[in-house]
Amino acid sequence: MDQIIIICGCGIWKCQAAVQNGYRKLIDTRQSDLGADLLVVSSPQGASVFTDDAFDGLAAVGKPISLAKPNWFKKVQTDGRQLRVGKVPYDNIQLGLSGIPDFDFGPG
Repeated sequence: MDQIIIICGCGIWKCQAAVQNGYRKLIDTRQSDLGADLLVVSSPQGASVFTDDAFDGLAAVGKPISLAKPNWFKKVQTDGRQLRVGKVPYDNIQLGLSGIPDFDFGPG
């Protein structure tokens, strides 16, 4: 089996397929196989964010977005300060949040 990696504007897609010399291999995929972006807003602000025990970054600190307003998610999507974890796979992941000032990134 060969590792196939396709890089496009919306993410990276990987699969394995048997490819033989002199033959063509057709692989069907869809954009939905790539996963989705995860936007993180924390209250209080500045939480450390982990997916599957890997540190992704800190949630935004600054002018807060009111989650009580009905269009809060639109403001989050257009606010470049918000933490965006790119192309989280459509699968079971473990999401971890640690509040400030907890800077313990694992056993040490």
